[in-house]
Amino acid sequence: MSNNPIDPIETPGIRGDGAKPSDASAESANTNSGERLKETWNDSAQAVRSSVENRVRTAIDQGQQAAASEVEDFAGALHGAAGSVDPDSPSAHIAGGAAEALDRISQTLRSKELGTMVRDLESMARRQPALFLGAAVAAGFVAVRFLKAAGGSHEPSSSTQHDRMGLALH
Repeated sequence: MSNNPIDPIETPGIRGDGAKPSDASAESANTNSGERLKETWNDSAQAVRSSVENRVRTAIDQGQQAAASEVEDFAGALHGAAGSVDPDSPSAHIAGGAAEALDRISQTLRSKELGTMVRDLESMARRQPALFLGAAVAAGFVAVRFLKAAGGSHEPSSSTQHDRMGLALH
């Protein structure tokens, strides 16, 4: 035994370099614990992401099916309108053609995923930009007319009629 009161060689648990033998194993345990925590975090994040993706996909599918039903109903109304006028009249041909186009749109909404429809639309817009722009404008006009028709009465109020006739009370 040495005369030094704290001799690293003879003191249990202390190495000659001053480090405790458990320091290396503690560092290894901390690294393993950190890696396990990271893996757990990544697994949890992936599970949340997957859950959110499934919910969004379900909501999109439900919205797509609802839109398909609405378009189909509108096509049915156009078919009815086309059938209620002279079959040889231009309005019957226009209404019938529009109804058939809406039927195809409804079927597309029911059978294709949203991403596929967007890619198809982008491709068509690149191939035929004038047709795409014209269709977009026409769809806008139809949407505005539809919204105005669904918005209520077109009858102006009596005060508005008086204003137009110059009879407004001042």
